Amino acid sequence: MKRIIGHYLNRLPVPSAQNGQKNPQLDSSIVKGSHQRRMTQQCVKETLEALIRANILAGSYADFEELYEAVRKTIYSIPGIGNLAVYDISLRIGHLLVPEVLPVKYVYVARGALDGVRILFGKNVVKQNMDAGVRLPVSLFGSLFPNVASEHIEAILCIYKGYFKLGGVSKGISFANNGNCGKKKSVKVKSGNGSCPRMGKKLTIC
Repeated sequence: MKRIIGHYLNRLPVPSAQNGQKNPQLDSSIVKGSHQRRMTQQCVKETLEALIRANILAGSYADFEELYEAVRKTIYSIPGIGNLAVYDISLRIGHLLVPEVLPVKYVYVARGALDGVRILFGKNVVKQNMDAGVRLPVSLFGSLFPNVASEHIEAILCIYKGYFKLGGVSKGISFANNGNCGKKKSVKVKSGNGSCPRMGKKLTIC
């Protein structure tokens, strides 16, 4: 798992120039990331307008859960918005706020990340620990992801779910060097989508 964490952290996208700045502005990049190709322009427009009307950046949030709930109440009824989009948008807004408001107590899981956590822990463990239908306590991941922030755990679960499915953690499967496995057999697996940073459509593992 250390190799997965290192592989991910070495490929983190560059933070937004607005992060941590005074008087940040909401724009379409807060609503739609480059990986969210299915989100329509109408959905982006309605979501951005709703967030601006709600003056979401001016709110005072004790923690990420409060921010997430405020965003959810504001945009969840808009066609094309689901739990994953609510999390994505909440996370981007949380990075804009000063001080930042980021997930600490929970790891939010939807779509690809949910698939990943089910592979690692099993459906029963996920079901027993799920809170509000969207998040799992960060303590559940302590042994696998020590000292890794919640948002990065979520992304790793999504991006590397194909690797987990092949049993990479237990079998010692390794990542290719620049896509080259040499004489070893290579397997290409789809990387995560949804809220995951785009690190290429496929990962090559050996």
